[in-house]
Amino acid sequence: MHPGGWEAVAQVFAGNSIFTSDAKEFDILTPASPVNSHNSGNVQFTNGVSQEIDAPSVKTKLNILTNADANGTVEVDEYSTNPTSNANFGVLALGRFIAIEADSSIDDALTQAVINVSYTQGEVNSAGIDESTLRLYFYNGTSNTWVPFNPPNGGVNTDQNYIWAVTSHFSIWGLFGGSEPAPSPAPSSGGGGGGSSGSIFSWQCSAWSECAPAGTQTRTCDLVPGSGGATTKPAETQTCTYAAPQQSTELSEPQSQQIQQKQSGQPAKEQPPIPTGAATAGQKKGLGGITGRAISTLTKPSGIAAIIVSILVLGGGYTAYYYLYKKKR
Repeated sequence: MHPGGWEAVAQVFAGNSIFTSDAKEFDILTPASPVNSHNSGNVQFTNGVSQEIDAPSVKTKLNILTNADANGTVEVDEYSTNPTSNANFGVLALGRFIAIEADSSIDDALTQAVINVSYTQGEVNSAGIDESTLRLYFYNGTSNTWVPFNPPNGGVNTDQNYIWAVTSHFSIWGLFGGSEPAPSPAPSSGGGGGGSSGSIFSWQCSAWSECAPAGTQTRTCDLVPGSGGATTKPAETQTCTYAAPQQSTELSEPQSQQIQQKQSGQPAKEQPPIPTGAATAGQKKGLGGITGRAISTLTKPSGIAAIIVSILVLGGGYTAYYYLYKKKR
């Protein structure tokens, strides 16, 4: 069968009966030939260990993780034309398609693969693509659709010029992106209002962050795929007024009273000084005070010695008096 459009009808013969299906149309495409190819040769994969495959001829790197030990080859082919039957991309093609095929032992054990495809600034400029919108699109052969891999499963690094995607299967991948923003028209000299030509792209933006001390807040905006036209990315940074958190200062009761008195215009009350030698709250006056001082004195070593001497003097005097008094009688 030669390439082109075809129509097929199935017929089933059962005895004298013939059952005919509805007609189905299909296309046979001219087989595309890869412009560059890379064959890894036999590669040993260890369970749970990421294995890198560098394919410089097709500007592609793979990091493959398996859930079992496996070995086999991985082939990466690059096409400059669409090798699939679906050319309805909805976005602009960079003109590069990557087909990745691995041996069944690797496919069966595949847990995750990170695909990294490099590009040049010249390719982006020639295609008229807004570099920030570049994505890897996976070709789903079952539904005959192109599926973009957006964050967190895919994105673009514009500093190092590569597009990446995290996948659990191999297939055909295309490099696509939205068109560059159209230049702003020169302002007209006449009056009259008019609407702007709105972009048919749509964006999903996160909520604004809290205001930073530098006076800025940020958000992230991602392009919603599947549409075409000029792209104008919403602002992801804006200025704001930073309000420093207030710190409460607790005052003691006397300080609070003084502040209140100052605010009301009343003079602050001065605390009377404590007189020197005056009795404090814990001290007693009168006889109780004398008794207390006597007890305090007796508890000292010098007081005890004085008492002993006094007793001896009184005892000696009494003895002398007693004997002298007896002799006179």
